[in-house]
Amino acid sequence: MSFAIVRNSILFSDFDDDLLEVLKEQKNRRKLKKRRSVYNTLIIALFGLLTKSTISPLTILILLFLIKI
Repeated sequence: MSFAIVRNSILFSDFDDDLLEVLKEQKNRRKLKKRRSVYNTLIIALFGLLTKSTISPLTILILLFLIKI
């Protein structure tokens, strides 16, 4: 574990600050996308529980479209 930390610090020490900033922003975007997909899944599940019926794939697509807007 410590080797990975040392290796990463050595790799990143060669980069300039701008590149490090870009890498951090990309990591944050990936986190946001994961969080958004979890929320989308939860909303669909809650909608299914409220209607107490099986959700058709068309309904899922419509909900995802509405969430994206």
